[in-house]
Formats: sequence, structure tokens, C-alpha cells
Amino acid sequence: MQKNKRASGHASSLRKVQSTIKKKEKIGSSRKRGITTRKGHLRENIFGYSSPDRDISSTKFEERQFGNVYEPGQADWCELSKRLASHLSVEVVSLALFDGDKMLYACTGIVLPRGTSRLDLTRFLTSSQLVAVFNFKRNKDDKLRVLVRLPDKKTIPGILGLYDKCIAIVTSEYFQDVMPLDMYQQTYLPNPSTMVAGRACNSSSLMGTIGELTDIGADYEDLVASNCQITEAGLGGPLIDLAGNFVGINICFHGDTQRPLFLPRILLRQRLEQYEVLIPGKGYGEKMPPYCAGLLMGKTSNSRQGSYEPPPGASRIIPSGFMDTWEWLESMGYPKPPPLMLELNGRLVRTFEEVFGWLHAWKGYKNFDMLHGHGKNAWQRLDKKIVATISNRVISLVSFNGEGTSFFSCSGFLIRGPPRKGHTRNVIVTSASLVRTCDVTDKFDENMRIEVFLPPNQRLNGTLESYHSGYNIAIVTVKGLRDICPEDMKFDDPMSNQENPLPRRVVAIGREPKGVLCASMGEPILCDEDLHWPSTFGCQQLKLSNCKISKVGIGGPLINFFNGRLVGMNFCDGRPDRTPYLPCKQIREVLHSTWRLTTDRSVLRLDKPDVNNKCRWPVPKPYWYHGLLEMNRFGPMPMIGWARQLNGM
Repeated sequence: MQKNKRASGHASSLRKVQSTIKKKEKIGSSRKRGITTRKGHLRENIFGYSSPDRDISSTKFEERQFGNVYEPGQADWCELSKRLASHLSVEVVSLALFDGDKMLYACTGIVLPRGTSRLDLTRFLTSSQLVAVFNFKRNKDDKLRVLVRLPDKKTIPGILGLYDKCIAIVTSEYFQDVMPLDMYQQTYLPNPSTMVAGRACNSSSLMGTIGELTDIGADYEDLVASNCQITEAGLGGPLIDLAGNFVGINICFHGDTQRPLFLPRILLRQRLEQYEVLIPGKGYGEKMPPYCAGLLMGKTSNSRQGSYEPPPGASRIIPSGFMDTWEWLESMGYPKPPPLMLELNGRLVRTFEEVFGWLHAWKGYKNFDMLHGHGKNAWQRLDKKIVATISNRVISLVSFNGEGTSFFSCSGFLIRGPPRKGHTRNVIVTSASLVRTCDVTDKFDENMRIEVFLPPNQRLNGTLESYHSGYNIAIVTVKGLRDICPEDMKFDDPMSNQENPLPRRVVAIGREPKGVLCASMGEPILCDEDLHWPSTFGCQQLKLSNCKISKVGIGGPLINFFNGRLVGMNFCDGRPDRTPYLPCKQIREVLHSTWRLTTDRSVLRLDKPDVNNKCRWPVPKPYWYHGLLEMNRFGPMPMIGWARQLNGM
């Protein structure tokens, strides 16, 4: 009896364990199902972006052949000579859109002339229908991919780039064994008899059918019709006359019929010239200049003027796998990349997150062991007390416009100001670029939201109290900061207004938005006052050091290496060999003015607006860079690798 009770107890315990396991398995499976949509929901919550659900790609595309299939060496195929048919067979490829292993669409592409990029790239021209399907089938997984089926049946990955309402361009790595189609043939009115060529993706078969030009496309802008009977596989394929001359590219169907509408060769060439894929007057085999670097439609230069914009009439596609990256760029106010930059691991240069010198973080920082740097390691050479003081003094600041987009990010440092109404206040001194909306007209947005961060976990809202446009200084107040060590500028000491001799060695400090400290060692640069050094800024009181910083260091302190005392506040003019800084004397002047003046305004401007724009404070613009897409004045950057990064950020 006791054995039976014990056995029933064991059975009951076993059932409970099995029930618990099933519950956990059920929870695990639901979590797995949620993984595919979690990123999409996160994107919706953060960016307000929504994309169609996964099951939009459930219908498999059925590729249909048309016309006659070409056999190698075949004579009189579609009334073409053996030589013309052979040439055409290496000028036409198939382009297919896949979601995983499922084909969503397939059409034809024709080979474009190669450019002079340092990367070996092959370009294909096709119908914009491929882009339309790509955008419609895109889902939260964001893993659609393009495959190119070559005449030798080999498949290679392709990248969709810029497009317009008629055409699109796909780019693939390496020079492939294909022949560019000559778009500069000197032909007259084509023979009414024409043929359309296309290539199937699954079989790699070259297909062709014969027809004639018609006038049914007269209502369609720029497009002309033929009565050739094709399927979707023929869209993007060439229309040629029976003498082998290129007539145009098939774009879409006329209504519900299978009669294609094509873009004539002359109009097509004009578009490609406008987008700088082709250069006027340069025929097949002639060398094109570097700016026609064989990438996509439009210039892909590493623009130093800020944002890249597609050529007029063209649009760019958000690359597959980079939707999160794209939305992050928008939220940070950064320029969108030129074509191929994301897929070929190009990088955004001169960002607010680009660190400099050697890095230093607090204990417990998650990537503490990965911190590195270049040049002399200031953190190892500085006195430990100075390092501890700097860690509790230097602040990271970010300003946001009314739309919530990040506007500017820089460093700042805490100052113990002169007594006011019997109280000593601590304020943050930083660059007025934090709220400067225009470098030229000297405009400021005094209502920007300012976020202050002092690691490890003090993230508070700051208040703009005053600013000086000529010196580019802003004073920010914040309540509730703990464990701080502000700079004591000894305002009550009459001797404090005298300029101290410059130290032999200085250190430029900055704090990047995630809280990591940056330090770069250097020396002051002595400049002849009669021969003022060339500067993009108009402030004559600026001095120089040879510390090398990035935009992270703007507003950060320049300190004396030997005692840690403040020497000045750093700025960045884009030159890699120098750093302008504003000396302590001018900083004291601004702080004295802030404490001395009273006003009814919530924000105090300490100088008059610069009507003549003599004092300008331009900040280096971020730009996209890839050393192998175009030569750069700072030298080429080695290619990181060819990768389809399907997880953008």
C-alpha cells in the first residue's frame, strides 16, 4: 500500500514536471514567433515606422517563358544572324527578387558599360517594376535580396540602387563575364520589325519573340509600344531591330495586355547621362571620368558638403536589411548615404559619436575591456587625482529640436561660478553651437531641449541660461547633479584675471554621448599676433594646440597636463593637425557678464547679433566615405569586405 502511494506520488510529480516543461516549451515557441516581429514593433515604437507583416510574401511567383528559346550556336534565331544572336546572349541577364528561398519576382536586365571605380563592379539596367515589387513585398524581417542569373547559369548577389519611374539599376561585385550593350550606336529610324529578348531565372534560358512597333502607346509619356507578346520575364529586356541595333528597353505592359511599352534608346541614354551613369559623347569602350565610377545612377562622391541628394528625377531605395539604420540616421539628423555605401561597409565620417585619442570609462562600463586609442595614452600619464577629477567634471550634452530630432552633441565642463545672492552655483560651460541653428546668419534656438549626461547614470534636462555668440560660449544650468567636481576659477581672487603662462604640455578632453571620456595630448602652438593664423572662425582671441580631436571634443576643456587646471575650451574646425581653443580669460569674462547682468528674459544673450557675420563658427559636416568608391584627399580606405548586412545597426 505504501509502495502504491509512493508510486502515485512519483507519477504525480512526473506529471507536474511534464506540465511545467510543456508550459515552458509553449512560452519558448511563442517567444520564437515574437522574435521575428519584435524588431518591427520596436521600430514602430521608436520611429513611428510600420511595415507589412511577414505573410505578404507568402505567394510564390511563377516564372513564365515566352517566345523561342535560344540554343548556343543556333542560326536564324528570331531572324537574327548567328553572330548577332551570340552577342545578344552575353548582354542579357535575369534579375530575381527572393525572400529566403522563395522567388517573389523575376525580370530581365541588360549589361551597362563599366566605370572606373577602384572596386570591380558590374552594373545592370532593368525595369522599375523590380523596385515596385521590392517595396510592396518588403516586410518587418527586411531580408529581401536580389539575385542575378548570368548567361553561364551562375548566380551572384545584386544591389538595388537608384531608380526613376521607368528604370532601375542593379550592381554586383566583380567584373562578370558579360558584354555591355552599346547605347551609342548611330542608327536612324528602326525597322518596323523588332524582337524582344529576355532571360529566365530558373533555367537561365534566353528567350526571344518577334513583333512590330505600334502607336498604341501614344498616351504614355516617353513610352512607345510594340506588339511583341512577352511575360514579366521580358520586362527590363532589350528591344532590338533585326539588324541588331538597340531600340529601347521594355518597361511595363500596355494595360491588361502582354504588349510591352518600351523607353526609346535616345531617351534612355539621356536619362543615364543626366544621372551620370553615362557621359555625353563617350561610346562603348571609351574611358569615363572618375565621377562616373561605375556604381549606380547619380554621383556617389564622398560629399563634404553634407547630405547626398539623388539627381533630379531619380529616387534612391533604402537597402534591404538597413531599415533600422536608415531610421536611426533620420532620428539623429545625419545625411542619408549615397548608393552602395551601406552595402559595401562605407562609414559616416565626422559624426557626433566619432571619438578621438585614448578612451576612458567608468568601472562597470559594459565594453570596458574594448576601449582603445591612438597616439600617447594620456590617461596612463595623467596623475590619478586629475583623472578622477576630470571624470566628475566633463559632461556630455545633446540638444534636440522641436521635432525631437537630435540637433547637436558636444562636451562641456562644470564650473563653480562667482557668488550670487549669497549662493555659489555650479554651471556647465559648453559651445554655443549646441543651440546655434545657422552658421551664417547667427541664429539661435533658445527653446531647444538640452539633455545632460554624467556617467554612470545621471541623465538630466539642462536649461540654457546665457550665451555669447562672438566667443561661441553657452552657459547651461542643471539641477540634481551629484558627485561632481567643478573647476574653481577663483573669481574672488583679483590675480585670477591675469593670464597664466602656457604649460609645455596640454590635454584636450571630451565625452562622447554614451559617456566615454576621450583624451588627446599635445602642446600649445605659439602664433605671431601680427600674422594671424588662417581660421574658418572669426574670433581673434582663439589660440591653438596640436591636440587632435573630433566633434566630440567641441566644448570640452583643454587642461594643463601637470596640474589639471583649465587652459581653455576646445573647438573643431575640421583640420586634423590643430585644435583652436578659447583661453580662460574670455571664459571668465562671459561668466562675469552672466552673473552681473539681470534681465527679464529667460535666456540672456551676452553680445549683440553679428550683423556683418564677422564671427562665424562652422562645424565640420558629416559625410559618407568609402576609400574604394572614390579617391579621398586623406588617402584610400581599405575595403572592409563585401557583405549583405541584414541587421543594419
